Amino acid sequence: MDVKSDFSLQEFNTLAVPAIAERFVICQTLEELKSVIALAQEEAQRWRILGGGSNVVLGDLLAGYTIKLELLGKTRVSEAHDEVLIDVGAGESWHKLVEYCVLHGWQGIENLALIPGSVGAAPIQNIGAYGVEVCQFIDKVTALNSETMKVETLDNTQCQFAYRDSLFKKRQGKKYIVLSIRLRLHKKTKLQLAYPALQEALIDTPKPTARDVFSKVIEIRKSKLPDVVETPNAGSFFKNPVISQEKYAILKSRYPEMPAFEQSDRSYKIPAAWLIEKSGWKGKGFEGVKVHEKHALVLTNPCRKPGSAILALAEKIKADVANNFDISLEQEPQNFY
Repeated sequence: MDVKSDFSLQEFNTLAVPAIAERFVICQTLEELKSVIALAQEEAQRWRILGGGSNVVLGDLLAGYTIKLELLGKTRVSEAHDEVLIDVGAGESWHKLVEYCVLHGWQGIENLALIPGSVGAAPIQNIGAYGVEVCQFIDKVTALNSETMKVETLDNTQCQFAYRDSLFKKRQGKKYIVLSIRLRLHKKTKLQLAYPALQEALIDTPKPTARDVFSKVIEIRKSKLPDVVETPNAGSFFKNPVISQEKYAILKSRYPEMPAFEQSDRSYKIPAAWLIEKSGWKGKGFEGVKVHEKHALVLTNPCRKPGSAILALAEKIKADVANNFDISLEQEPQNFY
């Protein structure tokens, strides 16, 4: 187990924030993970888990231990006529997993192609795109309880999945470190094509396959979202807010063109990108951090500024949206300090 001191994390977060980890260690096994946590506790040091670094805003100096979890492996647990169960290690690349499943004819998560980050982060964020959320296919999550140091298995219900949310983001779930997930995927075609942009992209494909969906989602994302290698970013920076039917009626009367999606409880989800663009921030910046010119939901860090500069821009955007629409935007990436 190699513990590095004063280690640069700039290449380990997609916003390219020039953060320094006081102690940095890569764990490739459960035993190594337990050892590092025990060491941190013995030294009375803080510790944190860093996955793919695609959904975090790092502070200048991360005190204590920063643990890069690289638990790998993909195992087919069982297979029936119409479905398959697979276990996947938390350190695997999410996009590569989607590609792997498509190539094997295992369907369901093809709409989630090209989402950056690790498999372990997927249930924490309950990642979603183009009409699909990962919780629809998670059978269970295996996690280390850092308080008892025992491995526990949580079924789908216990994970408390919601829009961009799960037990693992709540205070009572912070003790869990995701080790692996089990996915329940289809072998028969059950494509989810309700999302308008996806329908439009497939208009000349009368009988699309999962591979078609996978390819089109990649095309759409590349056309709208910046490549993290060329333009550092963390993907969608804010959640799409959900507002009451009453507030929706008021805003719709003021802004007839405002897009909205009615929810099962008759509330309405409003695209945060529209609110940000309407507030004048699309393509604009502050202190070297910019709102992407093609997608207002994406904050970019082309000048490799510290995390504080990114959060400063985010606060300005939130203030303007609140002032213009009386809607509070919620940040998606977690702040690591």
